[in-house]
Amino acid sequence: MPGNSPFQYDLFISYSSADRNWARKLYEDLLKRDKRLRCFWDRPDLQKGLPWPEQLRDALKTSRHLVVLWSNKAFDSAWVRQEKEAFREYAGLGRQGLTLGDRRLILVLLEGEDVTESDIHQFAELREVSAYAESPAAAFSAKVQQEWDGVIGSLVTIGQAKNCILELPVLVVATNQARFATIDPDEAPPAGPTLREFAKNVGRTLDDIKADYGATAADWRPFGLKNTIATLVNQLEADLNGSLKSLSVKLVISDLLDHDTIVAQNLTKMQVGLCLVIVDPVSLYNLFIAVRFRWLHKVFENELAIVSVASPRVFDPLQYVRDQLQAIAKPIFDMYYQPPVPSALRYANCALNVCDSKDIERLLLMGLGRVVPPPAAEVQQPAFTNFSART
Repeated sequence: MPGNSPFQYDLFISYSSADRNWARKLYEDLLKRDKRLRCFWDRPDLQKGLPWPEQLRDALKTSRHLVVLWSNKAFDSAWVRQEKEAFREYAGLGRQGLTLGDRRLILVLLEGEDVTESDIHQFAELREVSAYAESPAAAFSAKVQQEWDGVIGSLVTIGQAKNCILELPVLVVATNQARFATIDPDEAPPAGPTLREFAKNVGRTLDDIKADYGATAADWRPFGLKNTIATLVNQLEADLNGSLKSLSVKLVISDLLDHDTIVAQNLTKMQVGLCLVIVDPVSLYNLFIAVRFRWLHKVFENELAIVSVASPRVFDPLQYVRDQLQAIAKPIFDMYYQPPVPSALRYANCALNVCDSKDIERLLLMGLGRVVPPPAAEVQQPAFTNFSART
Protein backbone atom coordinates (compact mmCIF):
# COMPACT_ATOMS: atom_id res chain seq x y z
CA MET A 1 0.00 0.00 0.00
CA PRO A 2 1.17 3.62 -0.42
CA GLY A 3 3.41 5.18 2.18
CA ASN A 4 6.76 3.81 3.28
CA SER A 5 6.21 0.39 1.72
CA PRO A 6 9.18 -0.86 -0.35
CA PHE A 7 6.73 -2.46 -2.77
CA GLN A 8 5.26 -0.88 -5.88
CA TYR A 9 2.48 -3.49 -6.13
CA ASP A 10 0.48 -5.38 -3.53
CA LEU A 11 -0.46 -8.28 -5.83
CA PHE A 12 1.03 -9.62 -9.09
CA ILE A 13 -1.49 -11.69 -11.07
CA SER A 14 0.00 -14.68 -12.89
CA TYR A 15 -2.16 -16.70 -15.32
CA SER A 16 -2.25 -18.65 -18.54
CA SER A 17 -3.27 -16.66 -21.60
CA ALA A 18 -6.14 -19.14 -22.00
CA ASP A 19 -7.50 -17.81 -18.68
CA ARG A 20 -7.22 -14.12 -19.58
CA ASN A 21 -10.93 -13.46 -18.93
CA TRP A 22 -10.54 -14.89 -15.42
CA ALA A 23 -7.50 -12.70 -14.82
CA ARG A 24 -9.43 -9.67 -16.05
CA LYS A 25 -12.33 -10.38 -13.71
CA LEU A 26 -9.97 -10.96 -10.79
CA TYR A 27 -8.16 -7.69 -11.48
CA GLU A 28 -11.36 -5.67 -11.88
CA ASP A 29 -13.13 -7.15 -8.84
CA LEU A 30 -10.11 -6.63 -6.60
CA LEU A 31 -10.08 -2.95 -7.51
CA LYS A 32 -13.84 -2.68 -7.08
CA ARG A 33 -13.46 -4.04 -3.55
CA ASP A 34 -10.56 -1.72 -2.70
CA LYS A 35 -9.63 0.97 -5.23
CA ARG A 36 -6.41 1.67 -3.33
CA LEU A 37 -5.12 -1.86 -3.91
CA ARG A 38 -2.15 -1.90 -6.29
CA CYS A 39 -2.41 -4.91 -8.60
CA PHE A 40 -0.10 -5.76 -11.48
CA TRP A 41 -1.81 -7.38 -14.44
CA ASP A 42 0.20 -7.41 -17.64
CA ARG A 43 -2.62 -6.31 -19.97
CA PRO A 44 -3.04 -2.76 -18.61
CA ASP A 45 0.31 -2.44 -16.83
CA LEU A 46 2.94 -3.39 -19.41
CA GLN A 47 4.04 -0.22 -21.19
CA LYS A 48 4.10 -0.40 -24.97
CA GLY A 49 7.41 0.30 -26.67
CA LEU A 50 9.52 -0.97 -23.76
CA PRO A 51 11.05 -4.46 -23.36
CA TRP A 52 8.54 -6.64 -21.53
CA PRO A 53 11.03 -9.01 -19.80
CA GLU A 54 12.51 -6.11 -17.86
CA GLN A 55 9.06 -4.80 -16.99
CA LEU A 56 7.97 -8.20 -15.69
CA ARG A 57 11.22 -8.51 -13.75
CA ASP A 58 10.71 -5.16 -12.08
CA ALA A 59 7.05 -5.89 -11.34
CA LEU A 60 7.87 -9.25 -9.75
CA LYS A 61 10.66 -7.72 -7.71
CA THR A 62 8.45 -4.98 -6.35
CA SER A 63 5.24 -6.99 -5.80
CA ARG A 64 4.61 -8.05 -2.23
CA HIS A 65 2.59 -11.12 -3.20
CA LEU A 66 2.13 -13.34 -6.27
CA VAL A 67 -1.39 -14.60 -7.07
CA VAL A 68 -1.52 -17.54 -9.49
CA LEU A 69 -4.79 -18.43 -11.21
CA TRP A 70 -4.32 -22.18 -11.43
CA SER A 71 -5.87 -24.41 -14.08
CA ASN A 72 -4.72 -27.21 -16.36
CA LYS A 73 -3.74 -24.49 -18.83
CA ALA A 74 -1.62 -22.83 -16.14
CA PHE A 75 0.06 -26.20 -15.52
CA ASP A 76 1.15 -26.23 -19.20
CA SER A 77 2.23 -22.56 -19.19
CA ALA A 78 5.95 -21.82 -19.17
CA TRP A 79 5.05 -18.23 -18.28
CA VAL A 80 3.32 -19.23 -15.08
CA ARG A 81 6.08 -21.65 -14.11
CA GLN A 82 8.82 -19.06 -14.61
CA GLU A 83 6.88 -16.34 -12.79
CA LYS A 84 6.47 -18.63 -9.78
CA GLU A 85 10.13 -19.58 -9.67
CA ALA A 86 11.32 -16.01 -10.23
CA PHE A 87 9.08 -14.71 -7.45
CA ARG A 88 10.37 -17.36 -5.07
CA GLU A 89 13.93 -16.35 -5.91
CA TYR A 90 13.31 -12.62 -5.53
CA ALA A 91 11.38 -13.00 -2.30
CA GLY A 92 13.78 -15.56 -0.83
CA LEU A 93 10.85 -17.81 0.01
CA GLY A 94 12.53 -21.17 -0.22
CA ARG A 95 10.12 -23.98 0.65
CA GLN A 96 9.05 -23.04 4.15
CA GLY A 97 5.60 -22.06 5.33
CA LEU A 98 4.69 -18.39 5.21
CA THR A 99 2.96 -16.04 7.61
CA LEU A 100 0.70 -13.15 6.72
CA GLY A 101 3.45 -10.60 7.19
CA ASP A 102 5.74 -12.35 4.65
CA ARG A 103 5.65 -12.20 0.91
CA ARG A 104 3.30 -14.90 -0.22
CA LEU A 105 2.83 -17.15 -3.22
CA ILE A 106 -0.95 -17.56 -3.43
CA LEU A 107 -2.62 -20.21 -5.58
CA VAL A 108 -6.27 -19.74 -6.52
CA LEU A 109 -7.45 -23.08 -7.90
CA LEU A 110 -9.91 -22.89 -10.78
CA GLU A 111 -9.34 -26.57 -11.55
CA GLY A 112 -6.80 -29.20 -10.62
CA GLU A 113 -4.01 -28.66 -8.11
CA ASP A 114 -0.44 -27.46 -8.26
CA VAL A 115 1.28 -30.50 -6.75
CA THR A 116 4.66 -28.74 -6.95
CA GLU A 117 3.41 -26.32 -4.27
CA SER A 118 2.03 -28.89 -1.84
CA ASP A 119 3.66 -27.06 1.06
CA ILE A 120 1.42 -24.02 0.51
CA HIS A 121 -2.23 -23.76 1.51
CA GLN A 122 -4.14 -23.21 -1.72
CA PHE A 123 -7.51 -21.51 -2.27
CA ALA A 124 -9.67 -24.46 -3.36
CA GLU A 125 -13.14 -22.95 -2.85
CA LEU A 126 -13.74 -22.06 -6.51
CA ARG A 127 -12.64 -25.49 -7.68
CA GLU A 128 -14.98 -27.16 -5.19
CA VAL A 129 -18.04 -25.38 -6.67
CA SER A 130 -16.90 -26.00 -10.29
CA ALA A 131 -16.51 -22.29 -10.97
CA TYR A 132 -14.31 -22.98 -14.00
CA ALA A 133 -17.34 -24.41 -15.81
CA GLU A 134 -18.93 -20.95 -15.76
CA SER A 135 -17.95 -17.89 -17.77
CA PRO A 136 -16.23 -15.02 -15.94
CA ALA A 137 -17.73 -12.68 -18.54
CA ALA A 138 -21.29 -13.51 -17.40
CA ALA A 139 -23.10 -13.46 -14.07
CA PHE A 140 -22.02 -16.28 -11.78
CA SER A 141 -24.42 -18.70 -10.14
CA ALA A 142 -25.23 -17.87 -6.50
CA LYS A 143 -22.90 -20.53 -5.04
CA VAL A 144 -19.99 -19.52 -7.28
CA GLN A 145 -20.56 -15.82 -6.58
CA GLN A 146 -20.47 -16.43 -2.83
CA GLU A 147 -17.15 -18.31 -3.05
CA TRP A 148 -15.74 -15.76 -5.50
CA ASP A 149 -16.61 -12.92 -3.11
CA GLY A 150 -14.89 -14.80 -0.32
CA VAL A 151 -11.70 -15.27 -2.35
CA ILE A 152 -11.71 -11.60 -3.40
CA GLY A 153 -12.13 -10.54 0.24
CA SER A 154 -9.25 -12.77 1.37
CA LEU A 155 -6.96 -11.50 -1.38
CA VAL A 156 -7.79 -7.89 -0.56
CA THR A 157 -6.97 -8.53 3.10
CA ILE A 158 -3.65 -10.13 2.16
CA GLY A 159 -2.87 -7.52 -0.47
CA GLN A 160 -3.39 -4.56 1.78
CA ALA A 161 0.09 -5.27 3.09
CA LYS A 162 -0.43 -4.12 6.65
CA ASN A 163 2.06 -4.89 9.39
CA CYS A 164 -0.29 -7.13 11.35
CA ILE A 165 -3.73 -8.68 11.14
CA LEU A 166 -6.42 -8.47 13.79
CA GLU A 167 -9.21 -11.02 13.77
CA LEU A 168 -12.53 -9.64 14.98
CA PRO A 169 -15.37 -12.06 15.77
CA VAL A 170 -18.74 -11.35 14.16
CA LEU A 171 -21.77 -13.17 15.55
CA VAL A 172 -24.79 -13.34 13.26
CA VAL A 173 -27.95 -13.86 15.31
CA ALA A 174 -30.11 -15.23 12.52
CA THR A 175 -32.01 -18.38 11.75
CA ASN A 176 -32.11 -20.44 8.57
CA GLN A 177 -34.96 -21.43 6.29
CA ALA A 178 -35.58 -24.76 8.01
CA ARG A 179 -35.93 -23.22 11.46
CA PHE A 180 -37.95 -20.29 10.14
CA ALA A 181 -40.51 -22.80 8.88
CA THR A 182 -41.13 -23.92 12.48
CA ILE A 183 -42.33 -20.46 13.58
CA ASP A 184 -46.08 -20.12 14.14
CA PRO A 185 -46.77 -16.62 12.74
CA ASP A 186 -49.90 -16.29 14.91
CA GLU A 187 -48.36 -17.38 18.20
CA ALA A 188 -47.91 -14.45 20.55
CA PRO A 189 -44.42 -14.16 22.05
CA PRO A 190 -43.99 -13.33 25.76
CA ALA A 191 -44.03 -9.68 24.74
CA GLY A 192 -44.60 -7.77 21.53
CA PRO A 193 -46.55 -8.57 18.37
CA THR A 194 -46.98 -11.87 16.57
CA LEU A 195 -44.83 -12.45 13.54
CA ARG A 196 -47.81 -11.88 11.25
CA GLU A 197 -48.47 -8.52 12.91
CA PHE A 198 -44.81 -7.64 12.73
CA ALA A 199 -44.67 -8.41 9.00
CA LYS A 200 -47.74 -6.29 8.32
CA ASN A 201 -46.42 -3.34 10.29
CA VAL A 202 -43.10 -3.27 8.41
CA GLY A 203 -44.87 -3.57 5.07
CA ARG A 204 -43.87 -7.13 4.19
CA THR A 205 -45.61 -10.45 3.69
CA LEU A 206 -44.69 -13.69 5.43
CA ASP A 207 -43.56 -15.06 2.07
CA ASP A 208 -41.31 -12.03 1.64
CA ILE A 209 -39.72 -12.68 5.01
CA LYS A 210 -39.34 -16.41 4.38
CA ALA A 211 -37.38 -15.63 1.22
CA ASP A 212 -34.81 -13.74 3.30
CA TYR A 213 -33.39 -17.00 4.68
CA GLY A 214 -31.23 -19.73 3.17
CA ALA A 215 -29.55 -22.93 4.26
CA THR A 216 -27.31 -21.20 6.80
CA ALA A 217 -27.37 -18.09 8.94
CA ALA A 218 -24.76 -16.57 6.62
CA ASP A 219 -27.29 -16.79 3.76
CA TRP A 220 -29.71 -14.43 5.52
CA ARG A 221 -30.56 -11.32 3.45
CA PRO A 222 -31.60 -8.57 5.91
CA PHE A 223 -35.11 -7.41 5.07
CA GLY A 224 -34.90 -8.49 1.44
CA LEU A 225 -31.57 -6.90 0.55
CA LYS A 226 -29.92 -8.22 -2.59
CA ASN A 227 -26.80 -9.36 -0.74
CA THR A 228 -26.49 -11.94 2.01
CA ILE A 229 -25.16 -10.98 5.43
CA ALA A 230 -21.90 -12.81 4.55
CA THR A 231 -21.43 -10.56 1.51
CA LEU A 232 -22.26 -7.45 3.56
CA VAL A 233 -19.67 -8.46 6.19
CA ASN A 234 -17.09 -9.05 3.45
CA GLN A 235 -17.75 -5.55 2.12
CA LEU A 236 -17.57 -4.11 5.64
CA GLU A 237 -14.18 -5.80 6.08
CA ALA A 238 -12.95 -4.26 2.83
CA ASP A 239 -14.24 -0.81 3.84
CA LEU A 240 -12.52 -1.07 7.20
CA ASN A 241 -9.22 -2.10 5.68
CA GLY A 242 -9.48 0.73 3.20
CA SER A 243 -9.61 3.13 6.16
CA LEU A 244 -6.79 1.56 8.19
CA LYS A 245 -3.09 2.17 7.64
CA SER A 246 -1.08 0.06 10.04
CA LEU A 247 -2.99 -3.21 10.21
CA SER A 248 -5.50 -5.44 8.48
CA VAL A 249 -8.77 -6.60 9.99
CA LYS A 250 -10.27 -10.02 9.35
CA LEU A 251 -13.95 -10.35 10.29
CA VAL A 252 -14.66 -13.94 11.36
CA ILE A 253 -18.33 -14.91 11.16
CA SER A 254 -20.07 -17.34 13.51
CA ASP A 255 -23.72 -17.95 14.40
CA LEU A 256 -25.99 -19.51 17.02
CA LEU A 257 -26.94 -22.53 14.92
CA ASP A 258 -23.70 -24.41 15.53
CA HIS A 259 -23.03 -27.10 18.14
CA ASP A 260 -23.46 -25.99 21.77
CA THR A 261 -19.75 -26.30 22.55
CA ILE A 262 -18.67 -24.25 19.51
CA VAL A 263 -21.24 -21.53 20.21
CA ALA A 264 -20.13 -21.36 23.86
CA GLN A 265 -16.47 -21.09 22.82
CA ASN A 266 -17.27 -18.28 20.38
CA LEU A 267 -19.30 -16.37 22.96
CA THR A 268 -16.51 -16.70 25.53
CA LYS A 269 -14.09 -15.06 23.09
CA MET A 270 -16.55 -12.20 22.61
CA GLN A 271 -16.79 -11.37 26.31
CA VAL A 272 -13.59 -9.33 26.00
CA GLY A 273 -12.12 -7.28 23.19
CA LEU A 274 -13.64 -5.75 20.09
CA CYS A 275 -16.42 -7.76 18.46
CA LEU A 276 -19.59 -7.30 16.43
CA VAL A 277 -23.04 -8.80 17.02
CA ILE A 278 -25.59 -8.55 14.18
CA VAL A 279 -29.16 -9.27 15.25
CA ASP A 280 -32.08 -10.23 13.03
CA PRO A 281 -35.21 -9.35 15.05
CA VAL A 282 -37.36 -11.76 13.03
CA SER A 283 -35.16 -14.70 14.03
CA LEU A 284 -35.97 -14.04 17.68
CA TYR A 285 -39.45 -15.46 16.96
CA ASN A 286 -37.74 -18.84 16.64
CA LEU A 287 -37.58 -20.37 20.12
CA PHE A 288 -34.19 -21.99 19.51
CA ILE A 289 -32.63 -18.65 18.54
CA ALA A 290 -34.46 -16.75 21.29
CA VAL A 291 -33.13 -19.09 23.98
CA ARG A 292 -29.57 -18.99 22.68
CA PHE A 293 -29.75 -15.22 22.32
CA ARG A 294 -29.96 -15.00 26.09
CA TRP A 295 -26.56 -16.71 26.25
CA LEU A 296 -25.12 -13.37 25.12
CA HIS A 297 -25.64 -11.57 28.42
CA LYS A 298 -21.89 -11.55 29.16
CA VAL A 299 -21.11 -10.33 25.65
CA PHE A 300 -23.51 -7.41 26.20
CA GLU A 301 -21.48 -6.42 29.26
CA ASN A 302 -18.38 -6.02 27.09
CA GLU A 303 -17.82 -2.29 26.52
CA LEU A 304 -15.95 -3.01 23.29
CA ALA A 305 -18.78 -5.06 21.82
CA ILE A 306 -20.78 -3.49 19.00
CA VAL A 307 -24.39 -4.59 18.54
CA SER A 308 -26.23 -3.83 15.31
CA VAL A 309 -29.83 -4.72 14.59
CA ALA A 310 -31.16 -5.23 11.08
CA SER A 311 -34.15 -3.08 10.20
CA PRO A 312 -36.03 -1.83 7.14
CA ARG A 313 -34.52 1.17 5.44
CA VAL A 314 -37.44 3.55 5.94
CA PHE A 315 -38.16 5.54 9.07
CA ASP A 316 -41.56 4.35 10.27
CA PRO A 317 -40.79 0.59 10.15
CA LEU A 318 -37.38 1.37 11.64
CA GLN A 319 -39.04 2.93 14.68
CA TYR A 320 -41.44 0.00 14.86
CA VAL A 321 -38.58 -2.53 14.78
CA ARG A 322 -36.89 -0.65 17.61
CA ASP A 323 -40.03 -0.84 19.76
CA GLN A 324 -40.59 -4.50 18.86
CA LEU A 325 -37.00 -5.36 19.74
CA GLN A 326 -37.29 -3.60 23.08
CA ALA A 327 -40.32 -5.75 23.89
CA ILE A 328 -39.28 -9.14 22.52
CA ALA A 329 -35.56 -9.05 23.44
CA LYS A 330 -35.92 -8.21 27.13
CA PRO A 331 -33.89 -8.00 29.26
CA ILE A 332 -30.84 -7.93 26.98
CA PHE A 333 -31.64 -4.59 25.34
CA ASP A 334 -33.02 -2.84 28.45
CA MET A 335 -29.70 -1.09 29.11
CA TYR A 336 -29.87 0.60 25.70
CA TYR A 337 -33.44 1.82 25.81
CA GLN A 338 -33.68 2.63 29.52
CA PRO A 339 -30.13 3.02 30.89
CA PRO A 340 -30.00 3.57 34.65
CA VAL A 341 -28.70 6.90 35.98
CA PRO A 342 -26.26 6.82 37.64
CA SER A 343 -24.84 3.50 36.49
CA ALA A 344 -21.64 1.53 37.04
CA LEU A 345 -22.73 -1.08 34.49
CA ARG A 346 -20.61 -1.92 31.47
CA TYR A 347 -22.30 -2.59 28.18
CA ALA A 348 -21.62 -2.79 24.46
CA ASN A 349 -22.12 -0.15 21.80
CA CYS A 350 -25.37 -0.54 19.89
CA ALA A 351 -26.29 0.41 16.32
CA LEU A 352 -29.84 -0.24 15.20
CA ASN A 353 -29.41 -0.71 11.48
CA VAL A 354 -27.02 -3.33 10.08
CA CYS A 355 -28.10 -2.21 6.60
CA ASP A 356 -26.21 1.04 7.24
CA SER A 357 -22.67 -0.34 6.97
CA LYS A 358 -21.12 3.09 7.53
CA ASP A 359 -22.61 3.19 11.02
CA ILE A 360 -21.06 -0.18 11.87
CA GLU A 361 -17.76 0.83 10.28
CA ARG A 362 -17.73 3.97 12.45
CA LEU A 363 -18.21 1.95 15.64
CA LEU A 364 -15.56 -0.61 14.66
CA LEU A 365 -13.05 2.13 13.88
CA MET A 366 -13.77 3.73 17.28
CA GLY A 367 -13.16 0.37 18.96
CA LEU A 368 -9.96 -0.26 17.00
CA GLY A 369 -8.70 3.14 18.06
CA ARG A 370 -8.96 1.99 21.68
CA VAL A 371 -7.33 -1.43 21.35
CA VAL A 372 -4.73 -1.26 18.54
CA PRO A 373 -1.13 -0.46 19.59
CA PRO A 374 1.10 1.81 17.49
CA PRO A 375 2.04 0.15 14.16
CA ALA A 376 5.23 -1.83 13.84
CA ALA A 377 7.94 -0.83 11.38
CA GLU A 378 7.40 -1.68 7.73
CA VAL A 379 8.92 -4.91 6.39
CA GLN A 380 12.39 -4.30 4.96
CA GLN A 381 13.18 -4.31 1.25
CA PRO A 382 14.27 -7.84 0.29
CA ALA A 383 17.40 -8.50 -1.70
CA PHE A 384 16.61 -9.27 -5.33
CA THR A 385 18.51 -11.44 -7.79
CA ASN A 386 18.55 -11.24 -11.56
CA PHE A 387 15.57 -12.20 -13.65
CA SER A 388 16.28 -14.79 -16.31
CA ALA A 389 14.79 -14.12 -19.75
CA ARG A 390 12.06 -16.53 -20.79
CA THR A 391 12.19 -18.89 -23.68
